[in-house]
Amino acid sequence: MSTIQIESLWQYIQTLSLSKRNRKWLAERLLENETTESSVNATTLKAMKEAEEGKVTTFTSMDDFKKHMYEL
Repeated sequence: MSTIQIESLWQYIQTLSLSKRNRKWLAERLLENETTESSVNATTLKAMKEAEEGKVTTFTSMDDFKKHMYEL
């Protein structure tokens, strides 16, 4: 994915009303396919930093995740 495409995706994501849990989930999905640190772009690094700073909520179980998703 090119930098322009990633920036466009990031701008779109910022327009969504994502909960802290959803942001963490999304950040994890974006990182799944990253294989080297050099391939991690600034947007991904920002999401990782937010997660490290505790700006997200973790799920305790898959049932907890599903319950939260149905509440949206």
